[in-house]
Amino acid sequence: MKKQLITMLSLVGTLSVLSACTSNEDITFPAMISPLALDVETCSSQAKSDFQLGVAAYKDKKYDQSFELFTKASEKNCANADFYLAAQYYNGQHLSKNLEVAKEKFKQACHKGLKTACIME
Repeated sequence: MKKQLITMLSLVGTLSVLSACTSNEDITFPAMISPLALDVETCSSQAKSDFQLGVAAYKDKKYDQSFELFTKASEKNCANADFYLAAQYYNGQHLSKNLEVAKEKFKQACHKGLKTACIME
């Protein structure tokens, strides 16, 4: 049941992200998706901590801080951190908009096991 719920939420999030991409709007993350829940099995406890702090900073629009924290979590193989980094590159948050790097980060997240990111490759 838990896996079905997570899969359903992933699909909703994917559709939201795809919708944003096709309409040339910034990628946003719906409140109903919990990226950490999707990543629990693949992140170490330290990566989870960095990721959670990054999400909090991202929600507060502290993009420089979230970028640093997501980078740390990504270096510890946290796939959702790559997904958020991709969004920051895509949206030009904390850095210049770079669609090529965004695509690469989505690809990394996919290869680390985050299926939601695979559609963005």
